[in-house]
Amino acid sequence: MKTSSEVLNPLLLLQTYQNRSSLKSASCNKKESIRKLNNALEDRIALEVQKNRKKDEESYEKAYNTLRFMSQTIDDFRYFFRQKSQEDEFRGAL
Repeated sequence: MKTSSEVLNPLLLLQTYQNRSSLKSASCNKKESIRKLNNALEDRIALEVQKNRKKDEESYEKAYNTLRFMSQTIDDFRYFFRQKSQEDEFRGAL
């Protein structure tokens, strides 16, 4: 005749196996969820980086155009005053 521990032993083994299987399945599901989340985050980061680069390029271009305009304005005033002083010197010599 079998003792109660011998009868329970196969049931315990079966439960342990089922618990491990469900833990492995849960672990796989969590890993899959984390992988999907990582992929989604990487996509969002790539999109934001692309937007920021475009924004930086636009800001650079705007600043460059502003500086070019300011430089041209400075040159215009420089030549404007230079021409007047040369004309005054010429009239003074007559």
